[in-house]
Amino acid sequence: MTEALSLAQRAVQLTQDDPQPAPLDALAAAHAAVGNFDQAIAAAEAAMELASSAPPLALAGARMRIERYRQSKAYRQSPPTR
Repeated sequence: MTEALSLAQRAVQLTQDDPQPAPLDALAAAHAAVGNFDQAIAAAEAAMELASSAPPLALAGARMRIERYRQSKAYRQSPPTR
């Protein structure tokens, strides 16, 4: 298990009383990064359900990530440029 996956799981645990989409989205990305695509899809879909009132652009990004996971592709966010 990678450090990213451990940290994402911990974030989800810490927010289980008030579930938030961001920790679940991070968990999905971490699962995909280690090849756990079924778990990535499940976490990403749960995040989308929680974010149903998010702006359309955010939901489009979530749908794009789920599609990547269905294609067995990880999602990696590029670091900001300076």
